[in-house]
Amino acid sequence: MPLVNEKFLRLLLVLVGVAALGAFGWRIYDYWREKDNLLQPVNISKLQEKAGGGPRQDPGHLLPYPEFAVIETLNVTGKEPERKDDPIPPPPPAAKLSERDLLVLMIQYVADGHPDNVAYIQPSDEKPDESKDDTPGDFFRAGDRIPIQSKKALDVRLTRVEAEKVVIGYGEGENAGELTLGISTYAIPESTLASLVGTRNPDAAASEARSVPAETRLNEAGEFEVGSGDAAYFEKLSQEEVIAAVPVKPDRDRLSNEVRGLRIQSVPENSPFSRLGLRADDVVLEVNGTPALSRDDLLQALRAASTKTIEVKVERLGAVRSLRYRLP
Repeated sequence: MPLVNEKFLRLLLVLVGVAALGAFGWRIYDYWREKDNLLQPVNISKLQEKAGGGPRQDPGHLLPYPEFAVIETLNVTGKEPERKDDPIPPPPPAAKLSERDLLVLMIQYVADGHPDNVAYIQPSDEKPDESKDDTPGDFFRAGDRIPIQSKKALDVRLTRVEAEKVVIGYGEGENAGELTLGISTYAIPESTLASLVGTRNPDAAASEARSVPAETRLNEAGEFEVGSGDAAYFEKLSQEEVIAAVPVKPDRDRLSNEVRGLRIQSVPENSPFSRLGLRADDVVLEVNGTPALSRDDLLQALRAASTKTIEVKVERLGAVRSLRYRLP
C-alpha cells in the first residue's frame, strides 16, 4: 500500500510540472506574437496635443498639471463632461437723448404755431473752430430733423418751439421720448449771428420800405420792422409815459457791483412794446453801441439815432443777443 501511494504522488508532480511548463511556453508564444505592438513606445506628446490646454471644468482630485489632461482625454472613468451652451447676449439698449447732447443757443418765438418760430440748436459733440469765426449748429423749425454725429442711428427732431424752451422728440415706438430744453448760457458772436441770419437784399429792402406794415413785425432777415401805427404811438408818448409803460431798474454786476445795464421789470401784453420782442427780465446793455447805464442814456440813444436801423443788445437768460429794428 505505501508503494502505490508513492507512485501516484510522483505522477501527480509530473503532471503539475508539465502543466506549468505548458503555461509558461504559451506565455512565451503570446509575447513573441504580440512583440511589435508591446514594444511600440507611447507618443505622450500626441496625447497631450489631443487633450489640449487650458483649465478643466471639473478637475476633481487631479492637480492642475498639464500632464493630467492626458488622463481626461483617455476618459478612464467613462464620465461624460457636461456641455454648456453659450448664453445669448442681450440686445443692446436703445439709444436715448439727454440734456448733454444738445445746446439751445437762441430762440425766435413769434406766436404759438407761427411758421417763423425757430431755434438755433448745436449738438454738443460739434466743437467750434477757433481759427474761424464760426459757431456749430443751425436754425431749426418744428418738424426739422437734428443730426447728431455721436447718435446717427437715433431719429432726433424738433417738435415744438415755445417762448423760452423747445421740445425735442427722439426715437420710435416703445423707445420714443421727448426732451425739454431751455436756452443755454452761451453768447453767440455778433458777426456769427449776422452771418447766420444773412445779409439783406437791397432790392428786397426797397420793396419792403414801400410797404410799411401798420404794426411791428419780424421779417425773414430777423429784423423787427416797426409799424407806422406803432411809430406814431411812440412819438406821442412822453418820457414819463414810456418809463411808466416799461419800467426798468439798474442791473449791477455781481462781482464789481457796477451798473452794466437796465433790467426790464414788465412789458404790457399785446402792446406796441411787446411787439418789439422785449420781455420782462431782459437786460438792455447797449443801444447802437452806447451803453445803457441809466434811463436818460437809454432814451437819448434812441432819440439820437440818425439811421433807419436801431440795434439793441440785450441779455436774456444769460445769453447776449442783438435785436435789430427798422424804422418806417
